[in-house]
Amino acid sequence: DFGPVARGAQRMVAVLLQMAYTPAPFQYNRLGVREAITKAVWLITEEGYTHVTELDITSHYPSFLMEELVKALPLPKSAILQIVAASSAQWQTNNLPTPLGHHNHLFHTPPLGIPQGSAASTIVAEWSVSKLKMITVIDTVLINYADNFFLFGKCNDSVAFALEALRLGIAKLPGGVFNSHPDKSQPDIVQSVTTPFRMLGCHIVKMKDGVDVSPTETNLQKLNGRMAIKLQEIQATLLQANKLSDSKLRFEGVQEFLRLQSYVNSWLEAFSMCTDIEVFRSDLHYQLDELAYIFGIEKGELEKAKDSSTECHYYPSSAIAT
Repeated sequence: DFGPVARGAQRMVAVLLQMAYTPAPFQYNRLGVREAITKAVWLITEEGYTHVTELDITSHYPSFLMEELVKALPLPKSAILQIVAASSAQWQTNNLPTPLGHHNHLFHTPPLGIPQGSAASTIVAEWSVSKLKMITVIDTVLINYADNFFLFGKCNDSVAFALEALRLGIAKLPGGVFNSHPDKSQPDIVQSVTTPFRMLGCHIVKMKDGVDVSPTETNLQKLNGRMAIKLQEIQATLLQANKLSDSKLRFEGVQEFLRLQSYVNSWLEAFSMCTDIEVFRSDLHYQLDELAYIFGIEKGELEKAKDSSTECHYYPSSAIAT
């Protein structure tokens, strides 16, 4: 649980490290998930790539080693130890509550590697992957986002060969000891793009008339669950406001409506590359319009209720609306 000073230091390290290297052409962290999937669709539809496989780094952040980071990172040793590894932080966990309802706070040593919640960890991981060295295999293309690697090829054999080269390259990445998943013991992980495959929160499959891209069931469940809960909360607030003739409560309900509307628009932007995105857009906007109609929320009232707290934006480097 990092405070503002630690966060500031981590962001400083992130900015400095970003200036010290250039992402590899296959890296899409900064371009974003949408661009990575758009590239995959282009490979399939325009370049004739017919096979795909996925590889990821097992326990990526915990696999970093401090002695290796100190050797390789272009930062002072003290910054690596204190900021990148957060070695002086007190890592706190809560045990079960006591009969009186209180929690006992237990402090333990930092976890292995670089911390999951650090503002600098993503950049350190990207820096490491940018140093990937592997032989070039003809008729294959690599797309990387975070610790996910997708290999596309024009035949099964070329992808399988490139996959072995990728495993060897991952094992030699600087900053730690890295293993990839799935390993060699799992056969038949190369598949045709005519069979649906998952890529960064989407299902992709080549059809006779093109490529179909759709959000995964998990993403749709999260969206629908959030919509259902928020619509009920807003409705309850506005009903109570009408019952009590409470203008302040009404204002709060309208602001909650704006936040949900902003979230919906950001989600639609994040998944704009999906084939049936207009169907999702129509359904989501219908639900919002219906609530606005029932409670008489008009454009002028929405404009008055807008402020920085009612806006969220889609950031391309994030897999979902943030």
